[in-house]
Amino acid sequence: MTGTITTDGALVLSTTDLTGWNLTLSDGTTTAFMQGPATNQSDLNEWFAGFARANIYGDNDEAGRKHAAKVASELSGTIPDIRVITFHELDVHGDVSDWLKTGKTREDLTARAEQAPKYIALGSVCAANEEIEDYDWVWPGRFALKKIGLITGLPLQSDIIAHVTRSALWPCDEGRAPLGNVILLAAEDDINDTVIPRLMAADADRKRVHIIKMMREADKERMFSLVTDLPVLTAEGR
Repeated sequence: MTGTITTDGALVLSTTDLTGWNLTLSDGTTTAFMQGPATNQSDLNEWFAGFARANIYGDNDEAGRKHAAKVASELSGTIPDIRVITFHELDVHGDVSDWLKTGKTREDLTARAEQAPKYIALGSVCAANEEIEDYDWVWPGRFALKKIGLITGLPLQSDIIAHVTRSALWPCDEGRAPLGNVILLAAEDDINDTVIPRLMAADADRKRVHIIKMMREADKERMFSLVTDLPVLTAEGR
């Protein structure tokens, strides 16, 4: 089945021949012809779910290039492999049907689609259209909740942990710490002779402190990695 679209700009799935050529590719991917402005493109994406590949053949003009990019962007969350095929050698406003009329074959079209790079979507927003939000604070004005904060030195770190695990008052009349549990990654200092004694000295509630040691995979142990192991940490914290 091919995704084919002409004339009115609506994306419709159908089986269609173009100038006598059935443009379903041999590997079963979907071939999409996009002409004219898209309407309600996102509403039609569900019909493309399950396809591994979409080829978008854009018209050789500014409007065609913008339209092809818009359709590719809309489909990027539905189809994993998207190719935008251009025809810069054609006259302005020329399209794939004009290209085929020059004597090109289905094999030529398939080869051209294979040479096209995979589409990579760029996500962006206009700052004027976004609403600002305030932080939720662990320590007002100093450490925000769900943000990255850099703390240097275990004594200060242990003091902050103590405040959170006991919901203690912050210095300088800066409010009270929210009561919570703490996950501590100790990659350098020894847990038993350094980390825990400092927590005790800061009067932290150690029942609320969970210290990550090693990751176990089958019969092997390795260090915890912030790059690969965050999903495991998230699941453990629930």
